[in-house]
Amino acid sequence: MSQTSSRFLRALRDLLIAMINATLILVALCLFLGLRLSDRVETAASRVAENVVNLDPLREDVQGMTGEISGLRADLAAIREGAGGLGSEAGQAVLVKLDMLDARLDAVGDRVGAVRERLQTVEIEPKALVEHAIQTASAEIVQAAGLLTGCDPSSAEPRQSLGAAPDTE
Repeated sequence: MSQTSSRFLRALRDLLIAMINATLILVALCLFLGLRLSDRVETAASRVAENVVNLDPLREDVQGMTGEISGLRADLAAIREGAGGLGSEAGQAVLVKLDMLDARLDAVGDRVGAVRERLQTVEIEPKALVEHAIQTASAEIVQAAGLLTGCDPSSAEPRQSLGAAPDTE
């Protein structure tokens, strides 16, 4: 019976050592993943800082383009006034071309307005830029974790939260 109890104690000791080893391996893995996460966050933060700093030249370019569009509109108005004195056929052709140019200027003006709105959104709400950086970093972390575990996260079905009601279709 003492041989059986010594085997049992040895098995318990070996089991305890195996559990400690597994715990230490998991702690090391968590530390490694935490280090990678902190590197990703630091990289994302530096990108956000670079993007916010780089908005000034873009804002100046948009303001310059707005001024140029205003100048072109004034030039078109002056040409329209001068085209009124031409013959009917030549005047009509010039007016048609001027209308086409005016439509193109409107399209460019709309694009410049959209860029200006985006710049204001980033200036007013830099959270949008930070959230985008966080989402990108978290997607990369999920992908890296999936590769580490041998899973393909892109093919996985989205999971429901615990409190969500199941779909009844």
